[in-house]
Amino acid sequence: MTVDPMKSGSMPAADATRLGHAHGAQAARDTASTRAEEAKEGARDSVELSEESRRIAGGTPAGTASGLSAERLRTVLDRVQGGFYDRPEVLDTIGQRARKDLGLE
Repeated sequence: MTVDPMKSGSMPAADATRLGHAHGAQAARDTASTRAEEAKEGARDSVELSEESRRIAGGTPAGTASGLSAERLRTVLDRVQGGFYDRPEVLDTIGQRARKDLGLE
């Protein structure tokens, strides 16, 4: 006697519920109908923001990962776009400060 727990040689019956014609299709229609009714009734998602996220969004001095204010970040971005940091003397200064910050001097 051979035992085949996976029943690899047989095929399951293709009844209406497996094909989604009976119960499954009706359930999908009911769900769609319920969602449409909720939308009409004004059901809405909501989001709660922590004080930390509000502080960050407000652009306070410690309001970014870098610790820079939103205004200072805008200034830096404007300088990057304008090519300010591409000048040799600025690159030299940045390199010196980076070496110092990394403890390489």
